[in-house]
Amino acid sequence: MNGAPMAHLSPDDIDAWLAGALPETAHAHLYSCAHCQEFARLERAVVDHLALLPPLSPRADFPERVMAAVFVPDPFKLRALATLRRRVAASPRAAGIAALLAITILGAMSGSVLWSMTHRETLTALGQWLMSEGSTLLWAGVRTAASGVVEQPWYTDARRLFASPSRSALALAVASLIYLTGVLALRRLLALPAQRVAGVEA
Repeated sequence: MNGAPMAHLSPDDIDAWLAGALPETAHAHLYSCAHCQEFARLERAVVDHLALLPPLSPRADFPERVMAAVFVPDPFKLRALATLRRRVAASPRAAGIAALLAITILGAMSGSVLWSMTHRETLTALGQWLMSEGSTLLWAGVRTAASGVVEQPWYTDARRLFASPSRSALALAVASLIYLTGVLALRRLLALPAQRVAGVEA
């Protein structure tokens, strides 16, 4: 009993035949099927013609020519006035929105200037009130800070120390000496040369 006839070879089968990896059953079908033989012949002709083509390689200046044709937008230029003008002129809606914003800003600025010119007394009184309130808050902060210092446990000893001119001079001299010693030590640390490991070149 004969089996069912085999279907025609697929493109993958033809590729396997060109590579020499076609199974025996498919080989038998290829030799007995005129349709598959013609398909295989055409594929062989295409592969042979492609093999005759010279290898293509880009010219030496290919990357430079490609990058010269590529436009990379500058993020700073996107916010430039020229870009803004192009965007505004791109559509009537954008132009209308820009005009509305410009009118609103100019109107607010003009109204502010006119109001300031016609209400100088109000602005003067407001400025005086702000200065008065600011000075009050400043002195309140100074008094609060002074009260906090006075309530510290070391305040009495510090007051006794600075009560005498000689003690004050001695304390200032000691503080200046400590400060100068710290500055000299810091300069010495910054001026030290970098240590090199023996046998290792920098």
